[in-house]
Formats: sequence, structure tokens, C-alpha cells
Amino acid sequence: QLEKKRMKEQIESALVREAELATELQAAEEQRQADMEHQREKMEGALEREAETVTQLQETIGAMEKKYAESVKEMEGHAHGLQRRLAEVTEANAREQKRAKDLEGDLASVKMAQETDAEVRTKNEATLANLTQENKRLEA
Repeated sequence: QLEKKRMKEQIESALVREAELATELQAAEEQRQADMEHQREKMEGALEREAETVTQLQETIGAMEKKYAESVKEMEGHAHGLQRRLAEVTEANAREQKRAKDLEGDLASVKMAQETDAEVRTKNEATLANLTQENKRLEA
């Protein structure tokens, strides 16, 4: 009888302990579920912020690419203008070089004419001097 009572008490005690453990286990499971839900919410928030950051970066990159394309187009136009100006300057330079060459030829012709003129003048002066002497001799 005593043995039965003791066994009954042990069973009741084990059942109480099992109920306590089940309650603790359920509380731990609920806490785990709450922690997981909190973690999930944190992760969703972080993912949303990351998605916003990615969107902002994509917008920034798009704006930068557009600005870069505009700059490239502007620089190409500027380079075109410079090439056109270089061609104009090159052409003008060629004309000036031809003009300088022509002027050098004209200068050479003028020098030759001056030399010829000086030779003729010298001959004329000599002839004049001879004629003056001849005239004086004939007068005398």
C-alpha cells in the first residue's frame, strides 16, 4: 500500500514535472518563434533599405552615364570644330607659304633688275664720260 502510494506520488510528481517541462518547452518555442519573426522583420527591413540603396545607385549611375554621353558628344563636336579649324589654318598656311615663295621670286627678279640697271648705269656713265672727253677734244 505504501509502495503504491509512493509510486503514485512519483508518477504524479513526474507528471507535474513533465507538464512543467512541456510548459517551458512551449514557452521556449514561442520565444523562438517570436525571435525568428523579429529576425525576419529585421531582414525584410534591411532588404528594403538595400533595395532602396540599389535603386538610388542605379539612378545615380544612369544620370552619370547620361552626363558622360552628353560630355562625349560635346567633346566630339569640339574636336570636329578643332579639326575644321586646323584644316582652315593648314590651308591658309599653304597659301601664305606659296605667297612667300612668289615674293621671294619677285624679290630675286627685282634684285636682278637692280643689278642690270646698275650695270647699264655704269656703262652709260662711262659712255657719257667718253663722249664728254671726245666732245672736249673735238672742241679743242
